Amino acid sequence: TMPLRPMALAAGQLIVPVALCTAFQTGALALAVWARGRPELLPIGVLVALPVNLILFGVENILFLMFPTRHAVFNPGDLEMFGRQLLLMMFKTSCVLVCCVIAFGAGALAYLATGRSVIISGVVAWCVLAGASATVIPATAWAYERFDVSLDMPAD
Repeated sequence: TMPLRPMALAAGQLIVPVALCTAFQTGALALAVWARGRPELLPIGVLVALPVNLILFGVENILFLMFPTRHAVFNPGDLEMFGRQLLLMMFKTSCVLVCCVIAFGAGALAYLATGRSVIISGVVAWCVLAGASATVIPATAWAYERFDVSLDMPAD
């Protein structure tokens, strides 16, 4: 019923938090690089932060669209809410970790295959990470298209 296609809506939903988080991380990294005197690390950090943030925020949106909950008051003895948040955080961390390990593995193979070229292995690892992050937008669009407020929201 919306005038936008799910893919455009998913991309728009992800671009703002990913851009803001990457901008804040770039600022923090710039301060760290300035303090350590290693300016060549800044572009590498920014290039890695962008796909990692896209994966992280994309998985967050997908999980909310697949398993929606209303915001509830969290009491100290509420183990159900604590357990749910813990499981969701472990799943998000696992998704990012799996993507980074696969990218690192591809970069390591490229490093060994090209006679220990750090630049080529870094480019290969970044391409694999960017490819993994590119799958998040269609997955978020699919989850949004599947989401139905009248059916999926839990009752009061």
